[in-house]
Amino acid sequence: HVHRSASGEWTVDWPDHERYDLGPSSIAWLTWHAYFWYAMLLDHTDGAAQLQREGVPWPGSADGVRDTLRQLHSRWRELIEQTPADEWGE
Repeated sequence: HVHRSASGEWTVDWPDHERYDLGPSSIAWLTWHAYFWYAMLLDHTDGAAQLQREGVPWPGSADGVRDTLRQLHSRWRELIEQTPADEWGE
C-alpha cells in the first residue's frame, strides 16, 4: 500500500511480515515495487549504491508510473550502450 505523506509525496508502507492478513497488495504498491527494483539496479550498476527504499517515492498516478519506468528504461539502455563489449564477460 502507499499513502501520501505530510509533504505531499507518495510513500510506501513496508510491512514487518508477509502474512495474508495484510490483504492484497494495491496496484500502486506493485508498480512501486517494479519502479524500486529498476531504480536499485541502476543505482548499484552505475551509481553510488546508496539508494534506500525511503528514497524512492511512488510517482502518484498511472501516467507517472509509465513516465518513470520509461525514464529508467532509457537510462538502462544508455548504460548498456556505453558499456564496452569486453566488459560484458562471457
